[in-house]
Amino acid sequence: MTQKRKLLSEKPGEKSRLEELRRTLTAPQRELLNEFWQHYRQNAKWPLARTVHSQRGKQAIRECLQQLGGDIVVESQDSSTGRHYELTIIGVLLTDAGSDYFALLVRYLEFLRKQFKEAPERLSFSDKDFRQALSLSDEQLKILGELVRLGRLWNGGGYGAESWNVQVPDEVEDLPEKGPLNQPLEVLLFRWFQAARPVFIEDRQRQIPATSPFDPFKIDAEVVPSAAPITVDALKRRYQVFVSSTYEDLKEERQHVIQALLETKCIPLGMELFPAASVEQWELIKRVIEECDYYVVIVAGRYGSLNDSGVGYTDMEFEFAVSIGKPVIGFYHKSPDSLPGAKLEKTDAGRERLKSFTEKIKKRLCRPWSSPAELGSAVKSAILNELEFNPKPGWIRADAIPSSAAVEKLKQRIADLEERLKKQKSASRPAFAAGEERIRIPVVVKYDFQKDEDESWKKTAQKKFEHQVEITWDDLVLILGSHLQEGADLSHLWEKLDSEIEKRLLPVAKKVIGESNPEYKCDSPQEKVDVVMKTLVARKLVKMMVGDYGNWSDPKFRFTPKGLQHLAELQAVLSTT
Repeated sequence: MTQKRKLLSEKPGEKSRLEELRRTLTAPQRELLNEFWQHYRQNAKWPLARTVHSQRGKQAIRECLQQLGGDIVVESQDSSTGRHYELTIIGVLLTDAGSDYFALLVRYLEFLRKQFKEAPERLSFSDKDFRQALSLSDEQLKILGELVRLGRLWNGGGYGAESWNVQVPDEVEDLPEKGPLNQPLEVLLFRWFQAARPVFIEDRQRQIPATSPFDPFKIDAEVVPSAAPITVDALKRRYQVFVSSTYEDLKEERQHVIQALLETKCIPLGMELFPAASVEQWELIKRVIEECDYYVVIVAGRYGSLNDSGVGYTDMEFEFAVSIGKPVIGFYHKSPDSLPGAKLEKTDAGRERLKSFTEKIKKRLCRPWSSPAELGSAVKSAILNELEFNPKPGWIRADAIPSSAAVEKLKQRIADLEERLKKQKSASRPAFAAGEERIRIPVVVKYDFQKDEDESWKKTAQKKFEHQVEITWDDLVLILGSHLQEGADLSHLWEKLDSEIEKRLLPVAKKVIGESNPEYKCDSPQEKVDVVMKTLVARKLVKMMVGDYGNWSDPKFRFTPKGLQHLAELQAVLSTT
């Protein structure tokens, strides 16, 4: 398990963060949250800031929202309507209906956990799957889609006015196998929460940090050279966005999109620069997409021109962007049948290609649109969201960066600091037992069994002797390997180790007992197994997981990828050449 992602487990007695936040809300704050959410539910858009200000007073509203923080409510802006107030997933769950919504999300996670156990290869589910499995009404289904999108409880998907779908989030693999999911859900919802995040646009812009070559290292003050590092103002960055769509039927729409991107300090690029469709141009387009920070695809009523293989160039661009891992944001027309005939496919084959392409887009992060102005607004909102939650390197002016001589000097300083850190870590890193080193395990060997008078089936040992078994650490990995591949608790690992020790003690038992095939039983201290597992965890060969029913008092242990690799190396046949 990486440090980035916490192990999602139910911890008995832990307080609910949502409940704690609810108790701190003032009456005006609770009223505003309910009002914003109700407006969104009724109008499919968030309330304009100026409308809210006109009713209650700008200063009073800003003071009230400032205390809530930007991870509950946030001021946003688009090119067509101006500034408005949006609730985050935490803000929605703090409304009067929040408890019901939270219970709905718990059921959502329970469904995904069940599917992960029964059909782990399935990674995508539609709203119809949730309707059937959870017996949801139309209203509940629509709200669930909104909550999943706002809470980012997916690995992407599509959300539209009529339907939605999700890609299964990676965190499902880390949910406890049994037990309630209330606490794991809160962990997911609060994983990026910052109580002091600014609400208002100006405050967020002022808090954008300047970047520094030394930021990633977090080196102690005594190690960092006294000279101040050269910084580049993050506000001077520009982000390159490739805009992919058919051209003739979407000229007006593309103008709105380009204007929206320019307003967000982005550099739009698209097929206007590549009017000819050829193999040479395609190679150039691929290079441009590779250099872009984000990729936007727009689809309406046309599939577009085809290459020699019968695939559209927009489709090719989309597949290429996905294949190289570019952040892809899709926009599809809400009702393409309402478009003029000149903007629609003329043939059945063309309409079928368009339908298939649209479905591919809907499986990723996407938004619907119905007019050029709405499309521009949606693109701007989506890009601002990506810049905040999925930032990319971007571009900066040449005169905003250090000179080449300064860069070389910084590179050398960084190399020196990395070497110092490496030496410090090596000097402070403890050496754990491994390889052919041996651990001594004291055991008690019991023999000379007799049946109990009261219980004829039970046998009691009349004699015993003590012995110490030495086992190498590599042998321990091999002995416990099968259990650690599947995951096992200490008691099962202890039984496995005892069983192996019994086999190894046969020659000793024969000699002490004086029989060629003696009956005997070995008991070793369970504390030794605990020490073994802690050592393997410290060596990062094994990870500790929550036990059954979310119980941390009896954890399970399982190989990490590093541990599996080590086991494979021990089991592999070595070359003799």
